[in-house]
Amino acid sequence: MFFITKHIQNIKEKPEYIRKRYVLAYVSVSMFFIVVIWLVSTSQKMQIIFQLKNLENILPQKELMEGGKEIYKETEELKYNTLQQLETQYDDKNVKSEDEQQNLNISNTDQIREKN
Repeated sequence: MFFITKHIQNIKEKPEYIRKRYVLAYVSVSMFFIVVIWLVSTSQKMQIIFQLKNLENILPQKELMEGGKEIYKETEELKYNTLQQLETQYDDKNVKSEDEQQNLNISNTDQIREKN
């Protein structure tokens, strides 16, 4: 830290045109590093973009979306068919239980008639 403050004091003692040269030199060096960092980060981003483009060529998004829609339709059809089958089975059981109940009632009335 001492070196920096001594260097700044040394520059302050110089004439203005020399101080402007120092400023220009420091700004140029700083900008060089900023541009290098920017180029490196941009090239990495471009590599990522190219990789994503290659992935899109392998598995196009439209085909994936349409495949998903087909799977959704098939699932909905299966769900609907399963519900229909369950309702049919439930109705059949209810009909059977009503028939059984009527048969029991008939047999009970027959038994009562026989006793009388």
